[in-house]
Amino acid sequence: MPNLKFTYFDFDGGRGEAIRLALVLGKVPFEDDRVSREQFLKIQKDLPYGALPVLFVDGAPLAQSNAIARYAGKLSDMYPQEPWQAARCDEVLETIEEMTMEIGATIHLADEEKKTRRQALVADRLPLFLRGLESRLQSGGAKFYANESLTVADLKSADLVQWLSSGTLDHVPKDIVSANSPSVFQHAERVKNEPRIKAYYEARANASR
Repeated sequence: MPNLKFTYFDFDGGRGEAIRLALVLGKVPFEDDRVSREQFLKIQKDLPYGALPVLFVDGAPLAQSNAIARYAGKLSDMYPQEPWQAARCDEVLETIEEMTMEIGATIHLADEEKKTRRQALVADRLPLFLRGLESRLQSGGAKFYANESLTVADLKSADLVQWLSSGTLDHVPKDIVSANSPSVFQHAERVKNEPRIKAYYEARANASR
């Protein structure tokens, strides 16, 4: 097993969470290198594309969250070996990344422009993506997206649903997922309450007290 150091911001969620969880659930040893914004700015120039997350594998950097998620999934047996099931998993990873990028592009806009852009996303693009995820989940039996088992696609989807439903995104209604993709919303609840995932977050909460 290679020596792994996973570098991402010091919070639960975002592009790094599915990767962390895959490694934890697969009992893959790794250094969870959580950095502050100030620390990131100091190391940014040395990162492959000036962004996080980055996984250092025996010291060599691997960038791009979906590439890292696939690699972590292979190490933890949470990425399908069969080509078609792997492609189904990839489709979900890429769809969620596209959604994340479209929302992320609005974060630093001025208030009125942010409101306009997000209202447009809520009216069109986000429901389109969510209905697509609903269809993919249903076609796989409604429990998992691929391989009839928990994969990195399920982890990434559940984290996205939690973000969209959190109420922290101005002008994005908290029920956008449950209204457009009820199965995807229920899927996220099941993933969140998976015993090993629940135990991981409980341990983190206890450690921070």
